[in-house]
Amino acid sequence: MLENLILDWDGVFTIIEKEAQPYLAHYPLAFASKTKLDEIEVVKRAEVLRERIAANPDSDMVVNGHIVARANVTPYDINRTAFLTLLNQLRAEGHSNLPLDCMESDFLHQLHKESHQKVVNVYRQGAKECLQGLLDCGYSIVVVTSSGTEKVEENLMELGFSQIPVLGSAKKYNVEPQITAVPESIQIPGFRRPTLIRRGSYLRILQQLDEHRGFNSKNTAVVGEVFEHDLALPLQMGYRSIFLVTPAASDLEITFLSEVPKGKVVQDLRELSDYLNRLRITNQSFYQEPNSLRINPR
Repeated sequence: MLENLILDWDGVFTIIEKEAQPYLAHYPLAFASKTKLDEIEVVKRAEVLRERIAANPDSDMVVNGHIVARANVTPYDINRTAFLTLLNQLRAEGHSNLPLDCMESDFLHQLHKESHQKVVNVYRQGAKECLQGLLDCGYSIVVVTSSGTEKVEENLMELGFSQIPVLGSAKKYNVEPQITAVPESIQIPGFRRPTLIRRGSYLRILQQLDEHRGFNSKNTAVVGEVFEHDLALPLQMGYRSIFLVTPAASDLEITFLSEVPKGKVVQDLRELSDYLNRLRITNQSFYQEPNSLRINPR
């Protein structure tokens, strides 16, 4: 019986393209400050790279040497890939004051954390109504995010849902190849490469939710808008996986999640809410013992 929901936040309940604009404006300035490069040059080069990556469906996001997603699925992924490319260009040009290769992920992550403080709150239409409807229907809800919890907790408080717990630092982009609890990858039919699913931090959070809260693959659905980050691992583990379509979603992802037994594709929060509420009502009806079959104690 479906009782619990694990929700991604940014991009599911927020309009990520709008909320990220101050982040995208600040990031090049922070990069220029730390590398002692000219701000105007960094901004111009970053814009060129961002536009190129956003327009290329075959561009990939690489973290610690692993391809973890298509690079153009969110503004944050586009930005990270752009600045990783810029770092490589600057090294080739002989610039100093750049992080060592082994430190570049930490360097970019620190820039991300600093710039993420600039993100504004822009909610999807129906965000509050969707959450309220799911709670009213009896679901237990946890938000799991790759970033820290502060911004999401602020969002939930602003919407009136401070009681919903938030688990942060899931690092859904972080692959740990030494993990053996799950297969190395899954393959979407027709896609040019496999999706790596040994996302260690994310896996440990799912395991903790199972152990401490009873959120397991039999009674829990996972909702996300980036297949490779949010849903590939839970789907492989047997969770019902609900894909909220964004303009960056690929046709192959949509087809795959429409056809696999525990997959579901929704277009907006209203459809998400309607679908989950129908499931809840159907499950309750299924598990309720019919009156005609009840045995009255004597």
